[in-house]
Amino acid sequence: MPGKFDAEGVPVNDFVEIPDGEYTLRITEAEQGVTQKGDDKVTVSYEIVGGPYHLQTIKFHIVVFFKDKNAKGAGMALKFLKAIGEPFEGQFQWNEKNWIGKKLKAMIMQEVQTKGKNSGKKFPRVQWVNPPDGGNAPLEEVPF
Repeated sequence: MPGKFDAEGVPVNDFVEIPDGEYTLRITEAEQGVTQKGDDKVTVSYEIVGGPYHLQTIKFHIVVFFKDKNAKGAGMALKFLKAIGEPFEGQFQWNEKNWIGKKLKAMIMQEVQTKGKNSGKKFPRVQWVNPPDGGNAPLEEVPF
């Protein structure tokens, strides 16, 4: 059956391209998983804090805890944990749910997807992380 629709004012493309640069990010999601090689991983999503891109999302940053301590990138998980103020030295355990709400500084760069249904499309990716300005102070409890 034919229908009618008023498209006046409906945005055709609401995708915002995040320019390359350094941003303060807040962790909004963290989901534990396992890589194809059997290494523990956590998939992290963020939102930008402040500036003209405030609350824009950055998805799918993978933090991998390599079993092979000599693997390329094995220290990246430790740098990430240090940046968000979590234990990262010696033997430790993590709970990715504790990461939610933590902030960090990150270099975001656009990368072109080379495989899959999104091949050829650009997405913002986290290239490196550092602690945020002012560090990661514990969240204050609000008295009621």
